[in-house]
Amino acid sequence: RLHLFLHYNGATDNSRNMLQIAKEEEDMLKIAEDNFKNVIVILNTGNAMETSFLKSEGIDAALNCGIVGENGTQGIADIITGKVTPSGRTVDTFISNHKDYDPTYKVFNKASNNTQYLEDIYFGYKYYETRYGEVENEYKKIVDYPFGYGLSYTTFKWDLTNVSLPDGSNLVKESSTPLAEGET
Repeated sequence: RLHLFLHYNGATDNSRNMLQIAKEEEDMLKIAEDNFKNVIVILNTGNAMETSFLKSEGIDAALNCGIVGENGTQGIADIITGKVTPSGRTVDTFISNHKDYDPTYKVFNKASNNTQYLEDIYFGYKYYETRYGEVENEYKKIVDYPFGYGLSYTTFKWDLTNVSLPDGSNLVKESSTPLAEGET
């Protein structure tokens, strides 16, 4: 088994916005897709970004690791090798195209790195859910990974073997209901 880690630091393609992957990164993904059976993309970014590139047929999985810190890369290795199960959720909404669908994109001031939020309380994930939530196909076209998106491949079973109930308790000691798969 071979793991290839491609890394590019610093976009030079000024035709793209700062939330898109650089042309060099796109080229590296193409090399990985052409030369490897399984391709996993690790998003090591502290903010939401455009994720339409993850829809490529050559990309098998993506892991959003955020800012990993001093020992975070060991955790990534444990996830990729199957030692642990990823179970986190996205803390933002990842959309396919900020230029066309993000209301703050048009009012972002690149000179001062400031933006003016004109959406009232409906910014971030709330904006997409309220603006496009009623039109289901439109929402699915725009939003790749909604706020709270995430997977866990674990099933749970919980057995209570030694339970003491206080006198007068409303709990029934003999009831035992296993959790269904995926239920938490």
